[in-house]
Order: sequence, then structure tokens, then C-alpha cells
Amino acid sequence: MSIRQLQRVIEAARTALRGIALYLERHPQVLQSIDVQVDFNALWLPQQPTTTSVVSNEHPMKQQALMMIKAEVPIKNIANALGISKNTVKKWKQVPRTNEIEGSVEGN
Repeated sequence: MSIRQLQRVIEAARTALRGIALYLERHPQVLQSIDVQVDFNALWLPQQPTTTSVVSNEHPMKQQALMMIKAEVPIKNIANALGISKNTVKKWKQVPRTNEIEGSVEGN
């Protein structure tokens, strides 16, 4: 399983758990019948985004393409090497990377 697939599975599990928690919060008699303590506040706290999660959310092929772009490899060669269209490479080249923007802010 790739890292991206694993991230999607984890996010789906979190969503399912939040749905179960919401149901149990709205139906306390069900929660009492199974005799379990649930800290609902811990489930609803916003998660702190980290720089590493931003980097890991990027598709590995896009990361490869951006590294090749940085190395000044021609767009046609990047597209052929990765098996993607030239337009995709051009689009990735134009969009600024989120972690580079955050890195410049952190450096100030």
C-alpha cells in the first residue's frame, strides 16, 4: 500500500469514528447500554497541520517532476520519463509548492 493510499484509509477511519461519536453523542442511551466512556471533546479538537503532512500529501510523481524541473530538465523529457502529459508538467511547474511558501514564512 502506498503512503497516499494509507493516508486516505486513515482519513476515512477518522471520518467514520467522528460519525460514530456524533451518533453516540446524540443518542446517550446507546452509549450507556454499552458501558463505555467517550471523551467527545478530544474527537472535535482541530488538528494542528504540520509541514511534514503538507509535503507527504503531495503526489510522489509530482515531487519527482518538480525535482526534475528544478534540475532544468526539459518538460518533454519529464513527461516522457514519468508517463504523463506535457500539460500536466507545465501546470505543476506554474503552481507554487505549499511547503516552499511555508518555508519562506518560517524563515522570517
